[in-house]
Amino acid sequence: MENIDTKDNKVIFGTKRDVLYFLLLIIPLSAPFYLLNLIRVRLLPFNLPTSALMILVPLGLAIYAVWKNTNAYKLKDFFRAIVDYNRAEKRFSLVLSFLFMPLVYLIAVIIKDPNSISQIFRAESSILIYLAGFLLFFLGAIIEELAWTTYATPVLQESYGILKTGFIIGLVWGLWHLAPYIMQGWDGWSILFLVTNSVAYRIIMGYLYKYSDGATTSALLFHTMINFIPELLPDGYNAFDFSTLAILLWISVVVCCLVHYIIFRINFLNK
Repeated sequence: MENIDTKDNKVIFGTKRDVLYFLLLIIPLSAPFYLLNLIRVRLLPFNLPTSALMILVPLGLAIYAVWKNTNAYKLKDFFRAIVDYNRAEKRFSLVLSFLFMPLVYLIAVIIKDPNSISQIFRAESSILIYLAGFLLFFLGAIIEELAWTTYATPVLQESYGILKTGFIIGLVWGLWHLAPYIMQGWDGWSILFLVTNSVAYRIIMGYLYKYSDGATTSALLFHTMINFIPELLPDGYNAFDFSTLAILLWISVVVCCLVHYIIFRINFLNK
């Protein structure tokens, strides 16, 4: 198999068939990690469940798929995506990826309790704790997004487009978290919103990825802030309603679709 660049200059690391197999295998292979939630002792920082180690599964599958074609795809090219910010000719796309979720969370918090805005950051935390938290979640984002974005997204976007790709990857991503959500004791409505929000996240990330000219960095920043911002809120995930967050996310999906369509039409008319 030869190294292929798409018309948008995105590097393809596999075939559509490879990626679909990858998506089918993730949940079954993650099952043993779900059982780690039965361990009462928390081994990971920031009160993360032990089952969070399941993030190694998609990365492992992606690395194997790339390594399988080692004659054509150098594994180092795959890992270079971690620092591919230069690919984004529109640097604002990376700024938008970084600020998108903080703004959405901020709006959700204000809607629930406008008075909480004055206590948005935990007073007892220091800048070093914030930095350590960001780096931890950024590392987690690297482990996941090399698989979900670098490996899977460009292949599926070539075949299905941005919206459908977001639904496909987002659904698998949400269901992949389903067992841990249940084992952690989330109520039914929260689990529903957590899973469906995963689809919305992936669609938005798909548009940002497209806007950034296929830079994995856009997904790294967006994914990091999904997990990091609630750690800064006074009451954590209780600082906002999941239903409100869901509404804001799906409004964002509609806006992304409209903006993308408008840009497409402008570019088409200018040709």
